Amino acid sequence: MVPSQVTTVQLTAVRALLDQAQGSARSGGPVGATIAMLVADVAVETLLKQILLDLGGNPETAQNTHDLTERIEKLDPAFSSLSEWATARRLRKARNPVQHAGAVPNDAVVTAHVRDAHSFAESVVRHAYGLALSEVSLGDLVQEPDLRRALQTAVQKARSGDTDEACVHAAAAFGLLFARSGAWVRVLMEIEDAEERFTPATLDLNVVGVFGPGHPDSATPETEHAWWRDIALSLLGMPLLELLAMKGLQDRAAVVRLARSRNEAPPGESPTVEAVINSVDVLARHIWRMETAEPELLRGQPR
Repeated sequence: MVPSQVTTVQLTAVRALLDQAQGSARSGGPVGATIAMLVADVAVETLLKQILLDLGGNPETAQNTHDLTERIEKLDPAFSSLSEWATARRLRKARNPVQHAGAVPNDAVVTAHVRDAHSFAESVVRHAYGLALSEVSLGDLVQEPDLRRALQTAVQKARSGDTDEACVHAAAAFGLLFARSGAWVRVLMEIEDAEERFTPATLDLNVVGVFGPGHPDSATPETEHAWWRDIALSLLGMPLLELLAMKGLQDRAAVVRLARSRNEAPPGESPTVEAVINSVDVLARHIWRMETAEPELLRGQPR
């Protein structure tokens, strides 16, 4: 099966849930272990429901994980031959006393179950959709060519281990999105075209480095009405923590660019693969939303 847009969103959610479960398991203690167990089970159940739906079944009437797996097996018997297939039922059995009886699971046992859930998801997604769960990215849903290319490259670089280069491409996508949003805000504020053309401009070096110096969104004007920048950020619809994550990408990209201009290794610690991919998913989700609700905002300069 080729995953639809909705399936891609669901698979991305499954991947994020499993990452959260893994993080909670690493934190240790009764709270971390409990959260990890519950979240891992939710991730597996979400995945099974989506696969059943894509196979033509009805997940809404399924009673539990055992029911889901049985229905999937009837529609595609090959699933039952997967070595990881029993993991879903085993995880649900281990989760039940945690959720229903208040039992506190052992840290080592939880870690094992979370790892099994990851293996299960990778195996099942590859069988169902012909790709690895780690390859699923909301960036693939973006239609605008420049934005999609930057996000896809960011994910590719992150998965290859070059998270610094991934930050540059993700920051370039955010810079391009901000520039296009800002262009419409300035029109709304009735900032004259002459004011834009005859005032200094700020170059976004990430956009320049990824898309080239001649790209129309590589610079934003420093107009007298400078508060258009704050309005443009608000128009993106991102919560504060997500904007801070984007700021983190930009800051790291600036460190990387400066170091490379000096032929030096970037100082400081590079972000993790999970952090970069999560930020790309956040950015892609907002771009996808805007393309659906307000596509004109992403079609380039309004004048």
